Amino acid sequence: MVRFWPSAIAAGLVSASIYMLGHGGTLAGMVLIYLAPAPLFAAGLGLGWVAAVAAGTIGTTLALLWGGQFIALFYVLTSAIPVALLSHQALQSRQTPDGSTEWYPPGLLVIWLMAWGMIALSAVGLFLASTPNGIEGTVIAFALQVADALQYSDRDLFARVAAPVLPGLVVGVWMLTTIGSGALAQAGLAHFSRARRPAPDIAEIDLPTWIAVAGALAGVAGIVLGGDLGYFARNLIVIIAIPYLLQGLAVIHLLARKTDGGGPMLAVFYVTLLALSWVAIAIAVLGLVEQIAGIRQRLMKLGKS
Repeated sequence: MVRFWPSAIAAGLVSASIYMLGHGGTLAGMVLIYLAPAPLFAAGLGLGWVAAVAAGTIGTTLALLWGGQFIALFYVLTSAIPVALLSHQALQSRQTPDGSTEWYPPGLLVIWLMAWGMIALSAVGLFLASTPNGIEGTVIAFALQVADALQYSDRDLFARVAAPVLPGLVVGVWMLTTIGSGALAQAGLAHFSRARRPAPDIAEIDLPTWIAVAGALAGVAGIVLGGDLGYFARNLIVIIAIPYLLQGLAVIHLLARKTDGGGPMLAVFYVTLLALSWVAIAIAVLGLVEQIAGIRQRLMKLGKS
């Protein structure tokens, strides 16, 4: 255990440095904040979840010293705890009857990440509910700050459009970038033969059916309830949609593997996805349809392997 301390300290130092550089009020700074988990993932996936805890503790201490309690709290919620949790789960495995190793499935890793995002949103929501402007009023003020950072000409229009689902979108983007940080760390570890497990295959993401039930309940609550509770429920729908977005991407990736020229097709697809945000909604719907109709099972019957 002593051997991982130098690497854990370095990972925590790099993570906290990236995180603090991100608090400059610019768009580039926001991107840096989302990349802060990557060094922690490198420690956790390469040295074990205890190393992730150690690196997260170092990073939290530095965030506290450099930025104060509020910034350190957000670092704990968005980097230290989720990375330690996901590293622990990702390294779980079991032996199958034929002697092969079965690693913790990627779909359940997504569910753990979603659950933590909901917990973090709930904690922030409880805090904002006690403020004079309430949750929605505080979010509108934050949306105006985001509009300024993105240099939108009509900041008021941006705030009115974004505020109803902004907390859910922020958590959703955090979920996706956390997954990206984990994939980046895993790829680096694999390159240097330091990865403890094979990279999870996005085409194998499989969600439990109760997620759809949770989404339906959140939708009903968002319609029926008013005030902060209804606002919170509507943002939960956005968070629940992220796993379905990933399951939809699983269908796209499997289709690409079954198609000649699948690599270029994926490249064009992701460029389109980044350029047209509504495509993400369509892919999330595809993920829900996959859960009902089993599209991947049909694709697996195609001849191309």
